[in-house]
Amino acid sequence: MRKNGRGTFHGRETFHGRMLVTDAIIAAILLFLDQLTKYLAIVHLKGNPAIVLIDGVLELQYVENRGIAFSLFQNRKIFILAMGFCVIAVILYFLCKFCGTSIFGKADVLKYLNVLIFYKKRCLNSE
Repeated sequence: MRKNGRGTFHGRETFHGRMLVTDAIIAAILLFLDQLTKYLAIVHLKGNPAIVLIDGVLELQYVENRGIAFSLFQNRKIFILAMGFCVIAVILYFLCKFCGTSIFGKADVLKYLNVLIFYKKRCLNSE
């Protein structure tokens, strides 16, 4: 790692930047796979009988969960939305704290939160 004229190390900033990009790519891939499996479940399972994979042991059946894990807080969209924003705020706080403002500045955080708010509102209005 080399030290530049302002007292920061280029290697450390590059490492954190790469980690942030890697984390974002992994999150995007997981989000894509999650949405793909949901789409496939709706297309192939909704309105159809269960698909038996191992007789008496494993079958695929379409079931909707309108809450969070194990149908907790069912039909309480506002509470679930508020909790989601809290989790996102905590994640962004730690990203800013550990990655530094040069990689993930305060203005970028506000833009990101704004995009998330409008995306969540659109999702809630479409249901």
